[in-house]
Amino acid sequence: MPWRARVTIRSMDALAPDTPALPLDAPIPATDAFFQAVVPRVPAPDAFLMRFSGVEPGSPATMHILGYPLQEYIGRSALEFVHPGDQPEIVRLLREVAGQPGVAVCVEARLRHANGSWRHIEGTMTNLLADPAVGAIVNNYRDITERKRMEDALREERALLARRVAERTADLSAANAELARAARLKDEFLASMSHE
Repeated sequence: MPWRARVTIRSMDALAPDTPALPLDAPIPATDAFFQAVVPRVPAPDAFLMRFSGVEPGSPATMHILGYPLQEYIGRSALEFVHPGDQPEIVRLLREVAGQPGVAVCVEARLRHANGSWRHIEGTMTNLLADPAVGAIVNNYRDITERKRMEDALREERALLARRVAERTADLSAANAELARAARLKDEFLASMSHE
């Protein structure tokens, strides 16, 4: 089973100024009410808590997926980990979710691994800001990098197969044209021999 992690974005001030935001040093509730509110909505039991302006540690799954020791997330912008090409879409989705309590949207992005590579991640962001036990946007996600690699390899194989089929079809068409020419020449030769 693939590793999964959960992100909780607790400060949306940079994305949605009207959304009440917890200060960066506000404690993350580790209460039964918090987990009872979050766990039924997202299937992964592991979590790390991310604020838009910084990240708080909390999940071995996140460490496994992205390779950073949990303490390296503290005080860093969540967007630091997002591929520059994916940042505008992530910001757009966060704004969309922040303005609609209870709404969940699917997200796919590349996140930087500690080794410098980009990991393909897919997840679901759920607005639980109105839930007093959570007060956050929760992102349940998983690493789909290997699936993306297999999809790319399959796409390349299909393209190679299509090229080979096109080449073979062209070769067969040329051979058929040559056979037709040879048959025509034979028929012409036989016709001329029968008149003699």
